[in-house]
Amino acid sequence: GIRDKLVTGVQTCALPISKRSTFCFGKRAVSLPKKEFTLVLFMNPASLPAQHLSQRLHQLLQEYWGYSGFRPLQEEIIGSVLNGKDTLAVLPTGGGKSICYQLPALYREGLCLVVSPLIALMKDQVEQLRKKRITAYAITSGLSSYEVKNILTVASESNCKFFPIR
Repeated sequence: GIRDKLVTGVQTCALPISKRSTFCFGKRAVSLPKKEFTLVLFMNPASLPAQHLSQRLHQLLQEYWGYSGFRPLQEEIIGSVLNGKDTLAVLPTGGGKSICYQLPALYREGLCLVVSPLIALMKDQVEQLRKKRITAYAITSGLSSYEVKNILTVASESNCKFFPIR
C-alpha cells in the first residue's frame, strides 16, 4: 500500500514574520524581511550517494520545470534533504519551496507524502504536477470515505510520486 512506497514526509505551514528575523541554514545565516513565509520541514529521508547528484538534479529541473538553474538556497536545501538530514526550509512566498521537496522525490524511488493545511494549494500542485506528466493524487477533508478509499487504492497501485493530504 501507500506506506510501503513512502520515502519522505513533508510538513508545511504558514509563518507570519512580525519583524525582521534571522534563521540559520547549515552554516549560513539568512535574514528575512517582515512578510509571510512558509516553513517546509523535511523529515528524516533516506541518505543518497552524492555521485552525479547535482548534474541529475539540474537535468530534472530542466526537464520538468524548464529552468536552467536554481533560485537562492534551493540547491542547498535539496542537497540537505537528499543527504538524509532533517531539513527546515524557510523561503518567502513564491520562493520555490515546492521544488525543494518535489525534485528530491523525483530523484528517488517511492512516494512523497505532503501534509498541507491549504486545500487550494494542494489541488493546484496536483494539477501542475499532472501537466508535467508526474503522477499525483490528493486527499482533502471534503472527500467522501468512498472517494478517499478509491484514491488510496489507485495511488497504491500506480506510480504515484506525490500524495498531498489535509
